[in-house]
Amino acid sequence: MARGAGRRVRNLVCCLPLLAAVQELGGVPTAEACAGSGWSESPAWARLDVADASLLTRVSVGTDGFVALEGDFYEGDTEAEVQLPALRATDETGNEVPGRVELLRSESRGDVTRVVLGWQSDEPLAVGTVLELTFSGRSADGGEGGAGSASQELGRVTLDVVEASAPLPTPSLTPGAWFEVGHGVGELVDCEANNSCGDYTLQVPTREVRLPAVEASWALPDFAGMVAWEVRTEASDPQNGVQSSLRHSTVVARRREKTDLVDVGSVVFADDASDYCVVLVVKDLRTGDEARSEPRCDIPSEAEYERADHELASCAEPPTPESVPFWCASHQYEVPCKASSAGAGGEGAGETPSGAEAGQGSGVGGVPGAGEPAGAGEPAIANRARPRGGCQMAPAAGGIGLLTAAFGALFSLVARRCRAR
Repeated sequence: MARGAGRRVRNLVCCLPLLAAVQELGGVPTAEACAGSGWSESPAWARLDVADASLLTRVSVGTDGFVALEGDFYEGDTEAEVQLPALRATDETGNEVPGRVELLRSESRGDVTRVVLGWQSDEPLAVGTVLELTFSGRSADGGEGGAGSASQELGRVTLDVVEASAPLPTPSLTPGAWFEVGHGVGELVDCEANNSCGDYTLQVPTREVRLPAVEASWALPDFAGMVAWEVRTEASDPQNGVQSSLRHSTVVARRREKTDLVDVGSVVFADDASDYCVVLVVKDLRTGDEARSEPRCDIPSEAEYERADHELASCAEPPTPESVPFWCASHQYEVPCKASSAGAGGEGAGETPSGAEAGQGSGVGGVPGAGEPAGAGEPAIANRARPRGGCQMAPAAGGIGLLTAAFGALFSLVARRCRAR
């Protein structure tokens, strides 16, 4: 979510992502605490690990010695730029191996910046070479992690040179399930929300339209070393696609041992799309080179599930009269709502954007374009079934109705807190 266009935290009392190292398959953190607690007033690294392998202390690399690192840099109260850590590589005899570190990708997540770094040797390495790479919070100019920061020991990893560096592959797209998207449109407005970290403000669209979308994945080619490939999918004709927060890019750093399939996001199509063709794009973050797959075309089949690409449901109450039907449809089990006789879903509910209007009201904070980091646009709402008709607020009933509403409110509160983490 772009800075200033997403969650603006007001009263956060949680700590930095202490559990950020707990990761799901594919290297995306599944447990993060809330940022902004005053863990440190000065910029500092919260964590730094080998990308796609945070729990490993030994990884295979190519003859260039390249290793990708992923971490969280806390900006403190100064909104400081990321301070590159100090990386030092030594061979088995203890001699230092000259190399360089480079910032490959960054994305803001509140006052924490998620980054991907790369280190590689200045000279080619022979297969069979073993290096010890250590990284600390000292800045690249030799300072102690920036003004006011103490030196941090962030970690170390053993690098085994096993093969020549992997070239940029020609990708092949694997289409997945079709689903229906509740796509946010209309003016972006503020609303109040809350979770276990406190109260905060969201920017949300005032309504949604229903659009077809398709999942996609990529079967990784064979390679044993480390790479820095940013992978994304898009409509082969941009006019047929719609900007959505469900679209994102994924950084591949190493080949997984348990699966070679990588989730590469979804493509949302305009209601008036002339075709439904998808391409997969692989970009080498080290060189900027890109490779594109051949288009894969299909016709939308029956939706297997529904998702929203906005956070209107997370608002404590409807932010505008226009948004009441859409907010109410997501809260039918926690507040008294009933379908309206019109069933129109509110003003503008019948509108469907064309590809030419793809950038209008495209979910919270907009969506990264080609080559941009995508973490900011990741959806914050889990799959959610919704009634298609509109609804309106209604007086609460007594007896069993109140009990049902109370249980629904409790369930929703827990769900919203989980989604917000």
